[in-house]
Amino acid sequence: MKQSVLVLFLFCFSSLVFGQSSITFDATVSNKQVPIDGYVEVSFTLKNGVGTDFKAPDFEGFDILSGPSKSISTTVINENVSRSFGYSYIIRPKSKGNLTIKAASIKVNN
Repeated sequence: MKQSVLVLFLFCFSSLVFGQSSITFDATVSNKQVPIDGYVEVSFTLKNGVGTDFKAPDFEGFDILSGPSKSISTTVINENVSRSFGYSYIIRPKSKGNLTIKAASIKVNN
């Protein structure tokens, strides 16, 4: 009985490890143009990796209205596993003009 449970566990574990796609870390914004007194949602998403030490950008020139909000998602389709970890912020520009949001970083699998 113990051997069959161990074999089942190893099969499931190997499917999780070998069924994953490539690791990506992306940033998206809800709008590229923001009206006066408007806001924008900025999201950072890590796909198919386990991350630690997430470092958000400075958001210089913006007020942070909300965040970080965190999300986790796991999807299994035909033994293909995909995972994502998300961090999102709602921010408002402090002034008019072209503003840049600097890069975020995350440590993945050591």
